Parts: sequence; structure tokens; C-alpha cells
Amino acid sequence: MTAEEAESHTRCFEKLYSDFQIAESCALLQFPYWASDRPGLARSLGGPRPIRLHGRLAETGPPSHASASSISPKKRRLSKECDVLVVTSQEFYERQQAAGMKPILARNGADFDFFASPRSNDLLKDLPKPIVGYYGAIADWFDLDLLTKVAESRPQYTFVLIGQVHQVDVSRLQLLPNVHLLGEKNYREIPLFLSHFDVCLIPFKLNNLTKGVDPVKLYEYFSQGKPVVATNMAELPHNTGLLYIANGPQDFAQKVDEALQENDPQRKQQRIGFARENTWAARVDAMEQAVSHSFPLGVHPHRDLQQ
Repeated sequence: MTAEEAESHTRCFEKLYSDFQIAESCALLQFPYWASDRPGLARSLGGPRPIRLHGRLAETGPPSHASASSISPKKRRLSKECDVLVVTSQEFYERQQAAGMKPILARNGADFDFFASPRSNDLLKDLPKPIVGYYGAIADWFDLDLLTKVAESRPQYTFVLIGQVHQVDVSRLQLLPNVHLLGEKNYREIPLFLSHFDVCLIPFKLNNLTKGVDPVKLYEYFSQGKPVVATNMAELPHNTGLLYIANGPQDFAQKVDEALQENDPQRKQQRIGFARENTWAARVDAMEQAVSHSFPLGVHPHRDLQQ
């Protein structure tokens, strides 16, 4: 964000607050680049520092190690200046605690009602079953080598990948006759495609970029009770018995086999129950409680600074 853009934002906020006679408010900052407009926001809001929602870097993107490094100073600055610091993973929670902060842990979630009951459709009717599916960005955190080896070893399965490809070479994967890269789809169609998946995948690399990632797609997959095979990511709910954790291509392929053979209605309902309990509404409730505790309505935490 340039200085000119930051000033433009400030003028817009000032007009918004004036036109609607907003006396007190909270600013929820989710992306570190808003640090550029931090002084203007404070001036517009008349005192209270912004609430910082922190921890979505690895899922906002396509990030790279270089881009992650370049925004760290802004991220640290916002983390220190905010009144309420919300993190989305245990990794970020422990990291901020070690830095002397008192974060609130509010993991990711799903729009359960949107995903849980898709209408009948024939979007993948021409593809042979079983369908092993993934949707989301295909970028440098996506383990292409892993998935290519799995698809090569299971030619009897159809692999469907939905999402934009970001600066990675998928040519080897594209050559496989049982792999279909469908590109980016309208968000409203995602639950419809998901309804055709027999098994869902989270084939992410295990590195510094992903160790603090709490995948949104897990909650969305579970909204329809789908079995999920994932790499051994630290933030996944390992002890629930609801998903299949794999280590390496051979184990991953075997876990896909097991997931396809699963025939347990109770397990499906447990996954749906997990997703129903982990909605965005529930996350907002947790954040609202933290905000109310920090500065109740009518109590201006920085009024002295204003004067």
C-alpha cells in the first residue's frame, strides 16, 4: 500500500464515520499490508487501536517463503499494537505467547449450512468412480510429487483437482489419464463438486510455511461427512479418529484405499458433527467475547490518549 493509497483509505473511513455518526468501533485487520494505514485508521476511529486477526498468512495467497519473510515486520508490528490478538492455530498461539502476547485461539471453520446440503447435480457425471478430490490453490505448498506418485500407483481411481495453479509445474500430473485438473470454479459450485468426491485430499508439504496452517477445507470436507486423507500436518485433529494421516506416497495411497473402503455411517455423522461445531459463527462468538472483555461498549480504552 502506498502512502497515497493509505491516505485515501483514511479519508474514506473519516467520511464513513461522519456520515453514519459512528462513535465507537473496532477495526478487524486480517492482512499485514493494512499496517501501512495504521496511523490513518487510528485517527479515523478516534482512539481505539485495531483488533488484529492474525495467522492466515499460509492460506492467503499464493505465499512464498520470500513474501512471508517480507511481511513479517508488519505482522509483528500489528501484533504488538492491537488490543485483541486472534490466532488461528496452536503454532501461532505458542509463538505469540513466547513473544509476551496474550492471544485468543480461534481456529478456522466452515460455512456449514452452505456446504452441508448441496443440491443434486451432474457436474462430474462423465468421470468414472471412485473420485478422489481436492479443491483449493495448487501452489508451492501443494505436494505435487506426492500426489503424482499416488495417482500413478492408483490408475483405477479418478483424481479431480479444482483450483488455480500458481507458479508450479503440473505437467507431469497433467499427463496422467486418471487425473483431471478442472481449474478454478465459482465458489458457489464448490459444494456441488464436493458432493461427488468419494475421498478428499489435503496433500500439503510439511515445512515452515505449512506447520501453522489449520486448513479451512478440512471443515468444509467434513461438512458433508467425507473421509479425508492428509499429510501429517501438526494442526490437524489427529486424535479424533475422523481422518486418515499419511506419511509418504506409499502410505498415502494405502490410506486412500482404506478411506474408499470405509463403510461406517456413524463415522460420517461424527465428521458432520465436528464441522457443525466449528462454524464461522462460533469463531465470531469467541472473538466477540474477547472484544467485549477488552473494552465494553461505552468504555473508551484510549480516551486519555485522545485527550
